[in-house]
Amino acid sequence: MTSRLTEVIIDCHDLEVVADFWSAVLGYERGHSGDGWLAIEAPNRDGSDAAWRAGPLAPVIAFVLVPEEKAVKNRVHIDVT
Repeated sequence: MTSRLTEVIIDCHDLEVVADFWSAVLGYERGHSGDGWLAIEAPNRDGSDAAWRAGPLAPVIAFVLVPEEKAVKNRVHIDVT
């Protein structure tokens, strides 16, 4: 069995601003959140077993609040077309 990309995790300083930006760019909706993190996901994302067997799902993007300042270039970025 192969693995599937299910989530992309991004460290940030302002969860609301970053999540709102990427939600608008990708047409995603707010998903789950907790203390210090917030996730967005594709509308009507069905994470059921049947959906997993049928093919790849759009990954969830989670933003995690971090206290440290950015020191170097981002190591991960998202390309959109």
